[in-house]
Amino acid sequence: MLCACVLQIAALALRSGNGLLLKGGKEAARSNAILHKVIVDAVGELGPDLIHLVTSRDEIAGEHQPQL
Repeated sequence: MLCACVLQIAALALRSGNGLLLKGGKEAARSNAILHKVIVDAVGELGPDLIHLVTSRDEIAGEHQPQL
């Protein structure tokens, strides 16, 4: 997924009050982490509670879901 696209999708999801799950491949792990940080920082103080980075299928399966 293109970097600009990820930021636009994240902004749209936040603005509309929807959840968002983006899963990138292993080859994009560093880029995903940087984009996650940019989005969290842009949201402000609530960012860490609203936006979570998924790095493995185990997290999606529910084994390591973040506590809200």
